[in-house]
Formats: sequence, structure tokens, C-alpha cells
Amino acid sequence: MNVVDSSGWLSYLAGSDNAAAFARPIEDTHELIVPRITITEVFKYILRQRGEDMELEYIVYMEQGKVVPLDSTLSTIPFMIRREHGPKWLGMRASFG
Repeated sequence: MNVVDSSGWLSYLAGSDNAAAFARPIEDTHELIVPRITITEVFKYILRQRGEDMELEYIVYMEQGKVVPLDSTLSTIPFMIRREHGPKWLGMRASFG
């Protein structure tokens, strides 16, 4: 399971210096979990920066993963992983806000 926060998505979509760090978890769509709140955050940011046409294209791309509500169980998973495996493992698999 991979969950990438909105900053990771924005970095990946913009092709920034950190984009490669997010490519593996994002491109593995069978393992990708996308919280609805992340779609909302990315949508708002891109709308302000680039306009409506571009953000709709990105939203369709984000929806290739499994879109889920962000509940208390999903929101605590990163902290459990970090406690069990350490921050280095977390950074290699996904980015959590």
C-alpha cells in the first residue's frame, strides 16, 4: 500500500527535483491509495496556479489509484510504519504529511 500526500503529488506532477522519490509509489497504481482530501488539496493548488483545464487532467491521473475517505485508521498508518520500521523506510515507500 502506498499513500502520497499532496506535497508529494505536486512535486511529482510538476517534475520537480523530488519527483523521482514519488514516482515509484505513484506509478504503482495497484498499490496506490489516494485519500479524497489529497485530491481536494491538489485540485485547489493547481486551480490557483494553472487553471481549470490542467487540474482536471491531474485529478483523472490521481483517480487511477484507489480513492478512499481519509479516516482515523488510514491517517494513523504512517505513524505505525515509522515506529516499526523507522523514518528511512517510510521515505522510500511513501510520503505522508
